[in-house]
Amino acid sequence: TSGLVQAIIFEVEDRELIGGSAYGGQRAICCTPDLAKLDACTQGEIIHRPSTTNPGFPYVLTTSFSLDKDMAILPSRSIEITKTGMYNLYFMICDPNLKDVVVEEGKTIWKNPTGYLPGRMAPLMNFYAFMSISFVILGIFWFSQYARFWKEVFPLQNCITLVITLGMFEMALWYFDYAEFNETGVRPTGTTVWAVTFGTVKRTVARLVILIVSMGYGVVRPTLGGLTSKLYFKSRDVYNEHWQNAWVIPAFWQFLSFSLLCVICALWAPSQNSMRYSYSDDTNEEFDKDESSLRLIKPASYPTKDGLHAPESRPVTNSNGATDGDTGEEKTA
Repeated sequence: TSGLVQAIIFEVEDRELIGGSAYGGQRAICCTPDLAKLDACTQGEIIHRPSTTNPGFPYVLTTSFSLDKDMAILPSRSIEITKTGMYNLYFMICDPNLKDVVVEEGKTIWKNPTGYLPGRMAPLMNFYAFMSISFVILGIFWFSQYARFWKEVFPLQNCITLVITLGMFEMALWYFDYAEFNETGVRPTGTTVWAVTFGTVKRTVARLVILIVSMGYGVVRPTLGGLTSKLYFKSRDVYNEHWQNAWVIPAFWQFLSFSLLCVICALWAPSQNSMRYSYSDDTNEEFDKDESSLRLIKPASYPTKDGLHAPESRPVTNSNGATDGDTGEEKTA
């Protein structure tokens, strides 16, 4: 005896054409005895109806599996897809005689007209090429200013330099990673690992730079003091129907980070006045008071009741803070 193992390829918009239910009950993908009695399908096979907008789909591949054998191989087959969309491949075992059969391994190769990159990822290759060029332009501007005014550079600008360097490496690595994937259909492990590493370090340092710039570090504050805990929320809920725009989400965060970096570079570009805006402590200068430097100025005389003039008697404070009562001596003429 033998049973059927089926694989079905369908476009996401046609998912309602897969499966069915009897008398409005629970929807099933495999044909049930109740549906078979209604002549709606053949028991032990996948329920599907042809698409009116995509002729030839859903596409079903079938192979027989003998119960006395441990393996069944689905013959290799090339399928041409004429309509752009997000396609799914499901392996289904609807035959009740094969309820204990498990599909262990398999391989599918998908190729678009522009290469092997999936439709969600294809626009990112051009995006990373654009970002690589943008980082090079930003790097030329920044490093030229850094070289001209290297004596006026302070620590915050060194952090910005590190972010630009990491960004240049990250964007270049991501571009080469996607380009090789698109050309060969196999993702290069080494390039991917390095791209992820540089990207993680860059985002960490970039967020710290944005944080310390907004807190005034190096300008109005010598240190950041106690750092409070930060919690980042990232929500991602992309539906398959919008797969063509899915690349916008990762691209947006990269573009936003690059835009903020450009603003910071414009505000904090090395210049001859960089150190004038850096933080410096105001020290209280103490002037040493030497006793020999104190002079007693004789005040002008004032008239008395007798018509005579007498000097004004004033106490003088010595270097020890004590009042010398003998200094001002009252005299009469």
